[in-house]
Amino acid sequence: MKRMLLLVLLAISFVAVNAQTGLFEIRYGDTRSESIGLLESKGFVLSEAGETFVILVNESNPAVAYAELRFDADDLLIGWSIAYNDLEDEYIEDLVIEALESLHGDDWDYDYDLEYYLFVLDENHYVEAGWSYFDSYYWVDYYTGSASGY
Repeated sequence: MKRMLLLVLLAISFVAVNAQTGLFEIRYGDTRSESIGLLESKGFVLSEAGETFVILVNESNPAVAYAELRFDADDLLIGWSIAYNDLEDEYIEDLVIEALESLHGDDWDYDYDLEYYLFVLDENHYVEAGWSYFDSYYWVDYYTGSASGY
């Protein structure tokens, strides 16, 4: 009985940890240096840095315009956004949603008025994905808080 309970607890913790990891293997709660180092290992270069955010670009990946990482006062990652360029030969929305589904499952909501997808990772972590028509980017935004909409 104890062994079964331990296995169930391990399985639940694995799912919870997996839900906290997003595109490019970015994870909630990582330090600023860990987050930047992870993206740099994937070809990103630091472009801009502020007190609570950094922006990185990856010129070798034409699909990605940039990544923005957001940190709390303790320099722990609380959210991030990835801006994708529209590609001529592939529909970026389909590719991104397929990647999100492989990470977070296919239990998402779609807001037909605002035209965005919402993935609920847990009661405090969310992912929204949709077009930013002003910038012509397809956005994926991981955030902490409550479901908000664009």
